[in-house]
Amino acid sequence: MNRNSYENTDEHIFYCDKEDWSNRLDSVNEFWHEVRKEKMAKSDFDFSDFIFTEFLMESFWLENEERKFSVNVSFGDARFLGNVAFEEIQFLKDADFTYAQFSGITSFVNVKFSGKTLFNRSRFFGESFWSNISLLGNEEITFRSTYFPDDHIIVFEDWNIERYIIFLWALLPSKFQFLNFKFDNVIIQDCSLSKVEFTNCQFRKIEGRIALANDVSKDYKNLSNTYRQLKKNFMDAKDWENAGDAYRSEMYIKRKLIWLGYKDGQYHKMINWCIMGLHEHLSGYQQSIALAFLWLMILLITSPMLIFMIGFFHQPCFSNTVCWNQIVQAGITSLNASLPVVGKISTEGYSKELYFYLVFERLFSVVLITFFVLAMRARLRQ
Repeated sequence: MNRNSYENTDEHIFYCDKEDWSNRLDSVNEFWHEVRKEKMAKSDFDFSDFIFTEFLMESFWLENEERKFSVNVSFGDARFLGNVAFEEIQFLKDADFTYAQFSGITSFVNVKFSGKTLFNRSRFFGESFWSNISLLGNEEITFRSTYFPDDHIIVFEDWNIERYIIFLWALLPSKFQFLNFKFDNVIIQDCSLSKVEFTNCQFRKIEGRIALANDVSKDYKNLSNTYRQLKKNFMDAKDWENAGDAYRSEMYIKRKLIWLGYKDGQYHKMINWCIMGLHEHLSGYQQSIALAFLWLMILLITSPMLIFMIGFFHQPCFSNTVCWNQIVQAGITSLNASLPVVGKISTEGYSKELYFYLVFERLFSVVLITFFVLAMRARLRQ
C-alpha cells in the first residue's frame, strides 16, 4: 500500500508532519508500532513518502527479530527527520532511496545489499557513516546526483563490492572520506574529487596507472577530468605515487581522446597524438625511470655502432689496429654529441652529412636525460 491507499494522508501517522515530535516519545513509539503492524507484518515494504521519526532500538523490528527486508523495499521521497540507523540489516531484494532526505546523523553499518540499490538524488544534511557494506550478486549501488553537505563528515569505510558502486554527478565535498576502500569496482563520473580524502585506499593498477571500473568507457573527456582531479587530490595530499599513476591515466585517456578527434576528421591532432605516444613510450609520461634509462642506454650503445658503420663506408679499415681506432673515435664522437653543455659536436674524420645525425643525437639525448631526471625526481618524492 502507498500514500494513495489512505484517506486524509496529511493527518495519517505515516505521512503527517512530525517536526515537533522530538519530545513526544509516546507518539514516536506509536509510529513505529504502526510501521511494524501495518507494513512489516504484511511484508509491505513500500515506505514511499513516509515521514520518519527518530529511530529507536525497536524500529522496523523488535529486538530479537531477524533484521531483513525479504522483498523489494522503497523509501522513495521519504523524509527522515531524526538520526537514522540502518545497522545489521539485510536487503535481500532491491532497495530504493531515490529522493529520500536524511536530516540527522545517518549510519549504514554492517548492511548487506543483494539487489539493485539506488540513492539517486537523495539528500543528506547531516553526518553519515557507511561502514562494512556488502554488495552481493550482479546488481549495483548507485549515487546519482546525490547531495552530501560540505560542513559535515561523510565516511565510506570497508566495503565489499562484487559488482559496481557508481558515483554519477554526485557532490562529494571536502569532508568526504574513503577509508580502507577498494576502488576495483568503483565507477566515478562527473563528480568533484579534488578535496575528497583517501586513506589506506587501494586502486586497481594497469601498467603503472590507476584504472577505475569505468576506464573502458568511451566518454574520454569526463574520464580524463576524473583522473585529473585524482591527480590534483593526491598531489595536495603529497601522495606522490598515486599522483603519478593518476597522471599517467589522465595522459593515457587524453591520447585516446585525441585519436577519436583524428578519426572524426581533425587530422591536425595526429601530431599531438604522436608526441604523446613518444612521451608514453620513452618515459611512461615521466613516471618510469626504467624506460628513460633503457632508451638512453640504447642510444649510447647503438649510436657509436652507426657512426662507425658510416665512417667505414667512407674510409674502410683493413687492419685490426685501424678498425679499433675507428671504433674508439666513433665512441668519442657519439659521447660528445650525447652530452649536452660539456660535449662538442664534431664531424672531424667523417663526412659533413654526419653533422645532421649528431644534432639529432644531441636533441634525443637531451630529451631522454630530461625524462630520466624528471622520473627520478618523481620516484624520490614517492
